[in-house]
Amino acid sequence: MKASPVPILLIVLALTLGSAPIVRAATVPSIGEVLQPSRVDSVPRPEPAALPANWWRYFEVRGKELDQRIQETKQRLKPLLEELPNETAATARPLVAAIQNNLDALAEVRGQPNPDPPPPLAYAQSYTIEQLMNIVRRLLSERIGLQSERNEVASAEKAIAIARQGVDTQLAAYLNLAPTDPERVLRGLEMMADRSAVAVAEEELRLSKAELKVHETLVAQLANEQDVAVERLVARQTDLEHLDAQIMQAQTMLHQAQKRVTEEQTTALNVAADRVKRMNLPYQQQRVVNAKARAAMAMVRLIRLQAERQLAALLVGPPAMDIRTLRERLADWDAGLTDLRQEATVWISASQQERDRAAEAMATGATVSGGAVPLFSMLYGDRLALAQQTMATLQALNDSIAQVEVLLQVVDKELARQLGGLRDWLAWGEFVLQQLWERIIGWANQSLFKIGDTPVTVLGLLRVGFILVIAWLISHWFRRVLARFGKGHKEAVTQSALFTIGRLFHYGIITLGFIIGLASIGIDFTNFALVAGAIGIGIGFGLQSIVSNFVSGLILLFERTLKVGDFVELGSGVAGEVRAINVRSTLISTNDNVEIVVPNSKFINDNVINWTLLEAYCRIHISFKVAYGTDGDLVTQAGLEAADKVPYTLKERQASVWLVDFGDSSLDYELVVWINAEAVKRPGAVHAAYKREIALALRKYSIEIPVSQLDLRLRNSFKESFQPDSGAPRNKEGS
Repeated sequence: MKASPVPILLIVLALTLGSAPIVRAATVPSIGEVLQPSRVDSVPRPEPAALPANWWRYFEVRGKELDQRIQETKQRLKPLLEELPNETAATARPLVAAIQNNLDALAEVRGQPNPDPPPPLAYAQSYTIEQLMNIVRRLLSERIGLQSERNEVASAEKAIAIARQGVDTQLAAYLNLAPTDPERVLRGLEMMADRSAVAVAEEELRLSKAELKVHETLVAQLANEQDVAVERLVARQTDLEHLDAQIMQAQTMLHQAQKRVTEEQTTALNVAADRVKRMNLPYQQQRVVNAKARAAMAMVRLIRLQAERQLAALLVGPPAMDIRTLRERLADWDAGLTDLRQEATVWISASQQERDRAAEAMATGATVSGGAVPLFSMLYGDRLALAQQTMATLQALNDSIAQVEVLLQVVDKELARQLGGLRDWLAWGEFVLQQLWERIIGWANQSLFKIGDTPVTVLGLLRVGFILVIAWLISHWFRRVLARFGKGHKEAVTQSALFTIGRLFHYGIITLGFIIGLASIGIDFTNFALVAGAIGIGIGFGLQSIVSNFVSGLILLFERTLKVGDFVELGSGVAGEVRAINVRSTLISTNDNVEIVVPNSKFINDNVINWTLLEAYCRIHISFKVAYGTDGDLVTQAGLEAADKVPYTLKERQASVWLVDFGDSSLDYELVVWINAEAVKRPGAVHAAYKREIALALRKYSIEIPVSQLDLRLRNSFKESFQPDSGAPRNKEGS
């Protein structure tokens, strides 16, 4: 079934009225607002020069009464042309003819009743696979037609809405004209022609909607019949033998079609290489597309026969193969259909472009030649015909793919029915997991980039990462073993030596793991030197500071001028204990428990004081002052007693008290004392302890700690400059 097409007059009318200027009248309602329920007989026969707002209600009747009123209106319009002036009559004549034709069409269409619904379908007791496929083909075809009818109805509704709006605008403009205006006759005739065309379109739309409902009912019946046929499918052993023969024939046809594709591609390459025949290249390329489309049709036919054969085997007896293999086969068929559908989309686009180019070339050639057919038009005619033929083949291909997809669903449903609920769910879950795993593996094996000639995949990167993680775990385990060994043998080995060994082993095992990881993905190390050279150049420009710090860290580890546990002092004044020497930086902890990260290059390029490089103890100088006249031996005795009382003093080496300078108001002494390893790392606390004991010892022996003094003496010349007047008396000192 097919819906009635929208009249050409209605489309022209909708486009014309939709672009017409809208004349608004506040006092004039629309036709929909005017046509209130009332007696139709009260509406007089429409006169073009004096149409009321509800004039169309005169024709809202049916049957003989409508025919009578149409005849009366047509009889009134004939003498109207004779009453009009010649110029006006020439303009009005086509309008009168349009009104008469529209009214006749209205009487015919309005008299047609709505189509009857389709009779219910009679279902058979059993269906063969061939009968099922016939139902599937018919259902898909009817669904395509149903969608086309729905699109036509939607377009007609939109066009009628636009036309009704234009008629309302015309009515508003008409009612605004003066009763004596000579334009009212032409405006009235124009409005009658347009409104009658809209009425005809509305009646045709009514019939189209009724036919659409009938079509929807038919599609629903076919869908039900398809479901019933699936439930009542039967097959025999002879069906399997017949399908096996058809499959062999389909395989032969597919082989021939693929061979034809190869031949056409070879011909296209030869044409492209020949300068003389190159103008035929688009035609030959279209032949290649046509051959591919036919090969795709042969492939779909083979898949359909194989699926029918599998369905028949399920109907005859239990599955002949395991469930996993059957699921994989169904998945392969579905994936093949999806690929063919995607390729068909590309082929359709190429064929449409070829069709448009050929049609344009033919039109251009005919225009240039003055209407005569040029010689090359035969070539373009062949191109156009081949493109149209290819598009028809591709449309049939899409229809066949849709049919086979339904067939695959039927096969899957029959398999689930035979397996039972729980077994089917388990089999389906296992199949889905397997497919997911295969897709993950396929994605992981896709090439991301190349190193030299070796492609690098996601799986390869994961393998390298796994090997590096294993290497790091080995390094971590080894360093923990070293740490435990160091705790149990503190006297035999130093912590700095264990740290250096652990750090070097860490770098070595990580480097070895990196090399093994690259080798596992197939990196050729014979060419790796060139790549490493290029990487080195890039590092020299972009990562110079990082590489410098890394190399500096290696120098510190091997040179051992800086070890974990050393107390160092930088030129910037930072002092603290070395806690770790890392890849890029060294960690220093101050006595205030502040962690400072210092780049390794600072220890190579700058001056650094290492208080514990060779020996764990050192000598310090504590300065103090006494007053002039103090006994030196007594000062020495007080200083040595103060040194003995401080626990940081190294008893193995003798302390000394030195007189180092004669100050302005004091004698400057220094207590020179050797301190132990613990004191070396606490310079501030050590100096404070020694100064406290020195102060107590000086107080014990009543040794004066001098305070800075300044004596000021005035010369005579300076005093004379400040003498008072000569008459002033002087004291005994003359001041």
